[in-house]
Amino acid sequence: MFRPSVALLISASLILTGTAQAQETTEQQPVIDDFDWLAGSWQCEAMGGKCEEVWNPPSAGTMMGMFKFYKDGQVVFYELMTLVEGEDGIEFRLKHFGPDLIGWESKEESVEFPFVSVSQAHAEFKGISFERLGLDEIKITVAQKEGELVFDFERAAPANEYSGKPTQPKLREELIEMEDKDQEAREAMIQAMGAAGFNPSEPDSGSKPEVIKAMMETQKAVLEIDRVNRDRLREIVSEHGWPGATLVGKDGASAAWLLTQHADSDRDFQKEMLNLMKLAHPGEVEAKNIAYLVDRVLVGEGKPQWYGTQMGNDFQPDNIEFPEDVNRRRAAVGMGTLEEYLEFAKASYQKMAEQPEADADSSDDQSSDKESDQHDDQHDHQQKR
Repeated sequence: MFRPSVALLISASLILTGTAQAQETTEQQPVIDDFDWLAGSWQCEAMGGKCEEVWNPPSAGTMMGMFKFYKDGQVVFYELMTLVEGEDGIEFRLKHFGPDLIGWESKEESVEFPFVSVSQAHAEFKGISFERLGLDEIKITVAQKEGELVFDFERAAPANEYSGKPTQPKLREELIEMEDKDQEAREAMIQAMGAAGFNPSEPDSGSKPEVIKAMMETQKAVLEIDRVNRDRLREIVSEHGWPGATLVGKDGASAAWLLTQHADSDRDFQKEMLNLMKLAHPGEVEAKNIAYLVDRVLVGEGKPQWYGTQMGNDFQPDNIEFPEDVNRRRAAVGMGTLEEYLEFAKASYQKMAEQPEADADSSDDQSSDKESDQHDDQHDHQQKR
């Protein structure tokens, strides 16, 4: 069954507050978490051969990376790299090793690149830069005497993507049941607000005293379900790792993402789960779900979002970094345009506020399996905001 849109409107005011603080936040001392988008396994062709680069997620104020260049089936050299929080920003160092692991630099030496700046899309050091082109693309540019050397990296694809039945069907059923409870609580809240006069076509209607009262009376149940779901998901991840498609099916994996998306009271938990999702094989986690969670965490921390998925009370996306390029980034993760997304989401909220829950089942069943490709991401947002 296709469920109408369910917005977590209780967080909208928090999101708007965070946006107002975005400029202030981005001016603070850079931290290693600003580089979390580098985490993962990357590959490209350059210098007449093939390159592989791997970065682990941020931890203990550092990130560690490894690089391998090989040509004609033979390794030419390796690199060991570190990003470390320092007094003058982020310290970037690397050491080279030959195929026999004999270092090119002396034991005490390393190649250092002084820090210049970092954002959610670009990291600049003197002599090298990292540019984020999408969830699965980064460009690394190295300055040389003879000109720039460019590495157009793509995220490494898994050897075998998920196909077949989940290996943990009972766990899948549990996650979907948790998702259902999440959505039912939000449906009740939106319907109560609609009955009190909330109208998505009239942004100011969300400020009506009776609408705020309806929201406050129903949000307690939403927050309690979020807490219970978060705690149980933490147990699941501790036992199984991130529940991807192989383990719990694509719908179970999507449910796990949704529960993380709504764990706004524990930002560290969201960031930890986001790192696990980024490191999972692409067949285990949908790129668009990672995109939603990337935006959720960024907006929650008062930073510009990347894909425009998080909206405020006026049903407009909060601060977007490089907004002129947002639709290209959305397309890279399988989303439709931002304009389509906003139009579809607003209409679905309107329907949810007006339509009693009992009417939703019959009217939306036919939409479930017939959603067009261009509205896939709207369908996901509508079902799982």
